[in-house]
Amino acid sequence: MYELNTLDTVLMFTDIGNYLYVPVHEIPDMKWKDLGKHISNIIIMRPIIIPITKDDTLLSQGMGDGKFSVTVEWPFESGDDELDTLWGNKAYEYYSLAANQGYIRAINAVGECAEWGIGTEVNKVKAYKCYSKAASNNFIPGVVNLGLSYRFGIGVEKDYAKAFELLLKGADNSDARAMYYLGDMYYYGIHVEKDFNKAFEWYSKSAEKGYSSAKYS
Repeated sequence: MYELNTLDTVLMFTDIGNYLYVPVHEIPDMKWKDLGKHISNIIIMRPIIIPITKDDTLLSQGMGDGKFSVTVEWPFESGDDELDTLWGNKAYEYYSLAANQGYIRAINAVGECAEWGIGTEVNKVKAYKCYSKAASNNFIPGVVNLGLSYRFGIGVEKDYAKAFELLLKGADNSDARAMYYLGDMYYYGIHVEKDFNKAFEWYSKSAEKGYSSAKYS
């Protein structure tokens, strides 16, 4: 048996080939008979989707006349490191250009790139600032990202009250991620009293909208 301390990090692999990189100090201390917690309550589990295209012509289309749009989505970590790096760099480059022109969707996307280290170095504080700006403009994915920042302490101190408020706003605007993590807060009694019925209700709504993690909750 290998002993760990709080300075170590655990690398875990799922049965479909994804991996989780979890610092030991973030894993709750529990006894062997305890029910335990789902890993999604420790780290954010979500597909990383960066809308982008291989075609630079499509990527740059409209940038010159004040428009910003991308048309193709690709899953981060396709298995081809060189391709992932190329697309990640392109994503960050063009999102940054659009963000500098004030496009809120792009500002939120720059935050996601900064949070996950896509095309740039990981910068949680920058991610938080981008999410804050997107949320202040009522961009719902930004509202949810900001809520998760407060929930998990991404670039800011954890604040469960703010997290709950923002995730509720996202859920009320039909965001499946917000519904899922709102369900988590009810399930584990984070900021609210434990309520398995409400947790199930939010998990179910999230699953109905196709959020994969909710299907196993």
